[in-house]
Amino acid sequence: MNDSVKWLFWSSGILKVIGDTAQVTSPLVVKAIVNFATESYADHRTPGDASTVPAIGKGIGLAFCLFFLQVIASLCTHHFFYRSTSTGVLLRGGLITAIYNRSLKLTAKARGTLTNGKLVNHISTDVSRIDFCCGFFHTSWAALIQMTICLILLLLNLGVSALAGFGFLILLTPMQAVIMKRLFKLRQASMQWTDKRAKLLQELLGGMKIIKFFAWEQPFLQRIMGFRQKEMAYVRSLLLIRSGNNALAQSFPVLASVLSFVTYSLLGHDQDPAIIFASLSLFQLLRMPLMFLPVSLSSIADATNATNRLTAVFEAETLTETQVQDPSISCAVEIAGAEFSWDTPPLQTEDLKKSKRAQKKLARAPPAAQAKPKQAREDVPFTVKSTDLSIPRGQLIAIVGPVGAGKTSLLQGLIGEMRRTAGTVKFGGSVSYCPQSAWIQNATIRENICFGRPFEPEKYWKVVHDVCLEPDLDMLGAGGDLTEVGEKGISLSGGQKQRINIARAIYCDAAVQIFDDPLSALDAHVGKSVFEQVLRTKSADKTRILVTHALHFLPQVDYILTIVDGRIAERGTYPELMANNGEFCKFITEFGSAEEKEEEEGEQADDIDVIDDGKKLIRQNATPGAGLMQTEERNTGHISGDVYKVYLRAGKANIMLPILLLSVILIQGSTVMSSYWLVYWQESKWHQSQGFYMGVYAGLGVSQAIFSFAMGASFALLTYYASQSLHRMAIERIMYAPTVFFETTPLGRIMNRFSKDIDTVDNLLGDSFRMLASTLSSIFGAIILITIVLPYFLVGVAVISCAYVYAAIFYRSSARELKRLDAILRSSLYSHFSESLSGLATIRAYGETERFKLENEERVDIENRAYWLTVTNQRWLGIRVDFLGALLTWVVAIMTVATRFTISPAQTGLLLSYILSVQQSFGWLVRQSAEVENNMNSVERVVHYATAVKQEAAHELPADDDLVAWPTEGQVEFKNVVFKYRPELPPVLRGVTMTIAAGEKIGIVGRTGAGKSSIMTALYRLVELSSGQISIDGVDISKVGLSKLRSSLSIIPQDPLLFSGTLRTNLDPFGLHDDVRLWDALKRSYLVETMKDPGVEFPGEETIPSGAATPVTRFTLDSPVEDEGGNLSIGQRSLVSLARAIVKDTKVLILDEATASVDYETDRQIQDTIATEFADRTILCIAHRLRTIIAYDRVLVLDAGQIAEFDTPTNLYGQDGGIFRGMCDRSSISWEDIRQAAKATEAGY
Repeated sequence: MNDSVKWLFWSSGILKVIGDTAQVTSPLVVKAIVNFATESYADHRTPGDASTVPAIGKGIGLAFCLFFLQVIASLCTHHFFYRSTSTGVLLRGGLITAIYNRSLKLTAKARGTLTNGKLVNHISTDVSRIDFCCGFFHTSWAALIQMTICLILLLLNLGVSALAGFGFLILLTPMQAVIMKRLFKLRQASMQWTDKRAKLLQELLGGMKIIKFFAWEQPFLQRIMGFRQKEMAYVRSLLLIRSGNNALAQSFPVLASVLSFVTYSLLGHDQDPAIIFASLSLFQLLRMPLMFLPVSLSSIADATNATNRLTAVFEAETLTETQVQDPSISCAVEIAGAEFSWDTPPLQTEDLKKSKRAQKKLARAPPAAQAKPKQAREDVPFTVKSTDLSIPRGQLIAIVGPVGAGKTSLLQGLIGEMRRTAGTVKFGGSVSYCPQSAWIQNATIRENICFGRPFEPEKYWKVVHDVCLEPDLDMLGAGGDLTEVGEKGISLSGGQKQRINIARAIYCDAAVQIFDDPLSALDAHVGKSVFEQVLRTKSADKTRILVTHALHFLPQVDYILTIVDGRIAERGTYPELMANNGEFCKFITEFGSAEEKEEEEGEQADDIDVIDDGKKLIRQNATPGAGLMQTEERNTGHISGDVYKVYLRAGKANIMLPILLLSVILIQGSTVMSSYWLVYWQESKWHQSQGFYMGVYAGLGVSQAIFSFAMGASFALLTYYASQSLHRMAIERIMYAPTVFFETTPLGRIMNRFSKDIDTVDNLLGDSFRMLASTLSSIFGAIILITIVLPYFLVGVAVISCAYVYAAIFYRSSARELKRLDAILRSSLYSHFSESLSGLATIRAYGETERFKLENEERVDIENRAYWLTVTNQRWLGIRVDFLGALLTWVVAIMTVATRFTISPAQTGLLLSYILSVQQSFGWLVRQSAEVENNMNSVERVVHYATAVKQEAAHELPADDDLVAWPTEGQVEFKNVVFKYRPELPPVLRGVTMTIAAGEKIGIVGRTGAGKSSIMTALYRLVELSSGQISIDGVDISKVGLSKLRSSLSIIPQDPLLFSGTLRTNLDPFGLHDDVRLWDALKRSYLVETMKDPGVEFPGEETIPSGAATPVTRFTLDSPVEDEGGNLSIGQRSLVSLARAIVKDTKVLILDEATASVDYETDRQIQDTIATEFADRTILCIAHRLRTIIAYDRVLVLDAGQIAEFDTPTNLYGQDGGIFRGMCDRSSISWEDIRQAAKATEAGY
């Protein structure tokens, strides 16, 4: 960092020394003026020759000399701040860019510890601390020079008596070192909990829909608050210790001057006003370096800690090689002896603790709990075994295999995302990658498809047509493909996201196109169309590698690879593999026939995809370039008084404000009295002993120290209470916000509130208030003191105050708006950072890292424009305000010269020393008031979340106490339900009335926009009904608390989301169930083997579903899970969702296209488990594969938000011309299929 900015940074230090030197020499001029006043005062009162009275010109000259010294000091000091803070701005931009660039190259192992939340915390908090340190670093050494010069001058004034005061300062220096060391440790400790809180919050915000489904708001809220409580325990100690340190620093000059003057008097010296008040000015000058020295050392400690934390980022392992592209090779892909392995991320501290607790719990459990799969494989990372493969150019290669076999891992190894431990991989050209879980940017559809490539209309619209996106774009109204899709494509359905994902891979026109099971998210007829128009299209220079579970496409591909347990078990053309009569042939024979019948399956012929009904209606109102993301609120004008009221109320102001007010009055009273007491002492106003004057003066000095600590501690506690309360209010309101809030608010914006803004409230705002109160009281004290002696001083104050007010108003308006603009731009920067981290595999596979680096640099530059203007704005104010302060000093000097015959030399010395001590306070008043307002911007933003975010209905109601065992049966009834996503939109459910008997299995189908997803949304009350009623077991769900309602339902969602930790923490995050139940759920969801110790049985062994003896993969409860389940395939995550439902075990289960991303064997096993485990449960299934619901008791067919058909599959099939019959005909489902399914169901039940 030093090499980047050394001239700018160190030249500012030189200016700092020059400014400090000018400031320190000012007391010498004060001494000369006092000597001038003493001579004038004495000669005027002594009869004799008037010619001996010093000429007034000398005094005026000295006054101008004092003025120019103050101007020089001001100019140098502000140029020092300008250069040092500009250094901070440059380093901040450089570090954010460096962290971003490094993040784009991190390996999976490094990402295991450097999570998204931690990296965002690095750029929001750690970089800001380095930036802040730049402005105060030079104070740490320049203060020592300033203090040394002061000591030399004091020795010249007071002789050896000055050593008494300085000796006191030297003796207390080790105390400062101890305090700073303690502050450093406290900062390190608090940041550990800050990181944990940020990481957890980042995950929760990304998976808020899962949180809502499982009613986990309160438990996760308690976990966040637990982290926050531990973080705040350190913050409170830090604030109090820092307050004590500041009080000591402010009191050092006072106590040192007491010791020096008392020693000076005891040595028999006369109280010469020129010596005493010049020395007092020197001691008061020590106040600034001593006050800022702790701030400087604290900032250095924070920056050192931050640098150490950032070192971990820059030392983290990075990808040395992602892809090797060699156009000279004859084939498209050449793999020679390659092996790939996933890095197992270390368990986080909390997970380790939970694991240990679980083991202790297991030891105390009955013997059955000990029957769990062997642990030997737990820590062994998944490996793709030795692979040799040559893929010819222009071929379509299919990769098949069961869930968890390693299909995705092989693709990840090819593109460089998985560690290659042996062999080589070469591509014969450029590569594009379509991941299994579509990554969509918060941009327009066109920008997502083009992905940095130039827009070529003819090519672009052909791609849009080939992936069947044209009807979807028509639904977007005037916006079309220029409509922003929101963060993570929140405004799109799963199928739309995946088709944009496919379109991106095709549009980039790469030589090798890799597709990781994208067809699973599409309806069968759409999948067929995409396969025919995109994948099957022959091209001599295009090679396509497709992972798929769609077996009916396999006869049409050129070559097939079968993956089993991380190795290529079989390879060849379709006829060759069928002729081999191996595992592939057996698998096709068992599942292929049924799969082929679904080739034409679709919910309708003319609609393209299942679109979330409410979202479709929202999109119809889109305009070109518009987006669904809400624009971040940006207030204008002054901070509202209500914000201050909320802050003060949160900080227990009813207790703290009286203490603060009293301590401020006592501090200033003792300060003014202490200074004036020297006048009384010098003039021996009362005929008392020297001991009397010494004792009172010493007592007043000690009182200042005590009252300063009281004020600092009061502000610290006010800050602590306010920050703790505001964070609690904000996070509670966010956790209970409706889902639409998270769909329209970027995650980075929310994280900015709970990282940078909360850090400002924690660490900066209290000090800003304290310094403002101290500065304001000092100014009032100075004005009162000087006015008592020089009443006409008020005229000068009035005139100069007008200029102060003008500068203050001009500055505060611009500073406030710049701060707000900076905060908004910072949120955008953080959102882009988070978005990039979530799409690393896609960005790297397309070779787009350089473009994203440039975009990040552009965002950093734009945000730095606003941030740098806040820095330069402060300097604009500082120069003008300090000039006015110097002018005020000149006014006092001129007035003392003009009244040299009427006021005593002691009073002259007092006034000059006092105006010098508070001269900078006039500038600080404006700066600190603006700083308070700037920092209150953070409070304003947090208060907005704490008070203004809309809330869901009550999560707990008194009536819930009477529903402990509810529901006992599982009967669901809809009565004339009308449902809208927003009041201004048309209803998506129109008068739906139906009764679902307890234990009944209902399949839900319908055309696009029919209202299928809205049934689930209404049942979970994610959006409240417009009219009508839904009841379960006769209880109106609108009269039930949301927590009770949602915890009484289970869901296996289409997009299964996991949280980082372990399988245990994902199945049972809050330790509500014993290990027996968790192991049983893993076993029944095919995630563990049926292996047991001799003589020990699992409970319920006799009811294990068929096929469980050959699980998909091997896991244990303590198997690590990365962010968003990144180390598990989509299919494996679906199995974990099934295990969650088994653990939860409620009377009503909703399946939302739950098996879309699994192979047909796993689908059959899941259906087998559902049929066994939930035989007596009520099931509502939104079906992606029509064949999965033909065995259900009844099928609900929705059309335009109304019930079109609702009967048994048999009866509905018998209705010629019916919607369901038409679906069956298009899916090649016959009467015999339905009859056989009904028989199988009767036999199973």
